[in-house]
Amino acid sequence: MKRQILRAFGAAIVTLQIAACVGKVDVARVDEDGGTGDGDVQGTSSGGSSGLARFTFVVNGVGQLPLTCPSANWEFPPPPDTATPGFPDGALSEYVCASPHMCPGITSVVIENTGQVSVAYIAQSTWNLPNHYEPGVPTGEPDQLVGVLAPGARVDITSVFVGEITALLGSSEPFSPPGKNVSDEGTIPWPAGVAGSGGAQFMSLAEINMYTACGNGGSLL
Repeated sequence: MKRQILRAFGAAIVTLQIAACVGKVDVARVDEDGGTGDGDVQGTSSGGSSGLARFTFVVNGVGQLPLTCPSANWEFPPPPDTATPGFPDGALSEYVCASPHMCPGITSVVIENTGQVSVAYIAQSTWNLPNHYEPGVPTGEPDQLVGVLAPGARVDITSVFVGEITALLGSSEPFSPPGKNVSDEGTIPWPAGVAGSGGAQFMSLAEINMYTACGNGGSLL
């Protein structure tokens, strides 16, 4: 098992609010209390967010941009100076954390709900595949975080982050517009007992992964 020591954010962090809609990125400087300070600049590119669930994947205080992958939307590269050599032949390991209790350069990992609908989540260190996982549903496995984020809420998953498969998110709205066949999104019946459905019968899924290259998403779906 691998876990990372929690560390507090600074007085202010910079986040990139990543929309699932292609070409939409909101940029904002966010104070520790969640407010926007005087003189901060906010910008929004073209594209609407109506009907989509949204989240920000924040590593070391910076919102991450996913890789441009042909069949995945939520594969994120390791931040600079965090991936470690892992294989005997000197190739760059896909693992961000190469050994237990070591995530070189990673000090904080946060998922923030930046949309207008609730987002359920499950995040853990070790995924026992082919076990079935659903956002918001605890399985009793160790090093696991489960819950539902209201709009604007965030969860610190640093303690269970080890790279690769990071978290599975679920919402009443899809995380991406239709038109692209991807392996890291899907749909399941809304899990019993999980809040935030808003009356929806189905839950849209998004799987967060951190790899050095495309082609690894969708392991939980």
